[in-house]
Amino acid sequence: MALIFCAATTATRAVHAQSSEGRSSFERGLAAADRGDWAGAIRELERARSIGPTASVHYNLAIAYRTTGRAAEAAGSLDAFFASAPETTGAELLRNARAQLAQLRARLCAITVHVEQRPTRITVDQRDVEPTAVRHWITEGAHRVSAINAAGVARTRVVHCTRGESLALDLRWLDTAATLTIEATPAAALVRIDGTPIGHGTVEEQLSPGDHRVEVSLAEHEDFARTVRLTNDPSQRLRVALRPQRHVTRSPWLWTGVAATVVGAVITTVVLATRLEPPFAGIAANVEALTWR
Repeated sequence: MALIFCAATTATRAVHAQSSEGRSSFERGLAAADRGDWAGAIRELERARSIGPTASVHYNLAIAYRTTGRAAEAAGSLDAFFASAPETTGAELLRNARAQLAQLRARLCAITVHVEQRPTRITVDQRDVEPTAVRHWITEGAHRVSAINAAGVARTRVVHCTRGESLALDLRWLDTAATLTIEATPAAALVRIDGTPIGHGTVEEQLSPGDHRVEVSLAEHEDFARTVRLTNDPSQRLRVALRPQRHVTRSPWLWTGVAATVVGAVITTVVLATRLEPPFAGIAANVEALTWR
């Protein structure tokens, strides 16, 4: 698919003459994209980004990532584009970029990591991400997020997110910590610890020893709440199975009869996963690529 390129200004060419190597990689990336060689385009554009992370590089990488189905990386590149776009960026291009990000956001989860001090590294599923990024984009499901400080100490949280959700993670470096794993069913149940939403289903959190309030909730189910006391043990586990709420329209005699037949038995609720939409791929034919600037 051919791309439409903006014309570079004389001033732009003068600025980027200082980085001929980065510009060469950038132009090779555009040429590869024009041939439909998206793997080659990503390789060259990523190299250009490592040399000079300009708004143009971020924007075109977003196009390449999105075209190849790498939605999370595409959204991250669009965030970087907005952070670095000059004031002279055209209104139409900004609207286009916002529309792309909105489409991607509906299929992803956004994680914002808060720490007491700036971490030297942040990883998602053991993959390094930019620690200074405003937010990190991940796909739906369970993910392990870690912040590592200068001493090499990591604080980790396992989160489960759904599409379109935004999570704020508070990762603290503690002198001593215990790991609390909560296994909640159904898997869509929301887990809160000390009032903070942690994730859905099975979650893992590192906490200081002492008392912590655990709450689990899900629509049309009875809420669960308990204070858990953590010691210096390396790990503790809590299993929570939410009970469906009784419907007031049903006869109380029916409930009494049903209860009498299941005393001493374990009721297991099977949750069938709904069919997910296929991963988004492809871009609109009128998506505009930026020249090196």
